[in-house]
Amino acid sequence: IFWCSAALVAITGTIVALVQGTISRSLVIAVNEQPAIESTLKRAGLTALVIVETSVILAGISAVSLLLAHAHITSYQALGAAIALIIPACVAAYASMGPAREALSAIARQPFLSNKIITTLLISLTVIQTPVILGFITGLIIAVRAPFTMAHGLSYIAGGIAVGLGSVGPLLGLGKFGASLCRAIGRNPSAHGPLVPFLFVGQALIETPSLLALIIALALIVLPPTSDTLFEGILRLIAGITTALVTFGPGIASGKTAGAAAREIGKAPEKSRLIMQLSLITQTII
Repeated sequence: IFWCSAALVAITGTIVALVQGTISRSLVIAVNEQPAIESTLKRAGLTALVIVETSVILAGISAVSLLLAHAHITSYQALGAAIALIIPACVAAYASMGPAREALSAIARQPFLSNKIITTLLISLTVIQTPVILGFITGLIIAVRAPFTMAHGLSYIAGGIAVGLGSVGPLLGLGKFGASLCRAIGRNPSAHGPLVPFLFVGQALIETPSLLALIIALALIVLPPTSDTLFEGILRLIAGITTALVTFGPGIASGKTAGAAAREIGKAPEKSRLIMQLSLITQTII
């Protein structure tokens, strides 16, 4: 339990710090290119840094919760809660790097569009943090459950794997989509209008696999095993791993599709309706 608590803070903190360093480097480069809008670039950069920091805050709260409840939980619960949060927190930080860098570069190129670009960045990074919040809530649910038997314990780990590992593909897809949006707006200001409605619908479709994984994870955690045997626990563990793996491809593929659509809308805003329809249809099939 102590090791899981330490891992929550150490691993998440390390990855987030590295990502924040990369974003800060992009901020310095953008300010060097456009010193006249230093305050605007600082606002965008600090917004990105603060949102990325959310993962560390949630990891710290989760770690403290495990430490305070160590006398009433098992190592299975601690491991399940740690997996549910560490994986999405680290991947979300990595996925936030692309949109932040592209937004800072876009503001440097199109200073008069800074407010719209910052709004797009804010929405993109906030949605990217959603799987982290879901992992945090799942971890708390695991921590407050009664220990029961080994089958229950493996169910808690399976639930953590389903919601944690199941967020990797959608998070990478969201990062790809967010970066493409900011890049398209920076290169063609007239593309901002058509891209706004596509932003919300595209993100919703990309994130759908992680929501389905959450449903399976909650079922594994809350629904009691049919028996108390080790075999039953292994079956649930396989169910959690299967659910996590099957979300990987659709999340990335949907993000690449939406990102390509955003780039093409940036090139030809007048064809936005046709491009968006095609993207939404293919994302739904994916």
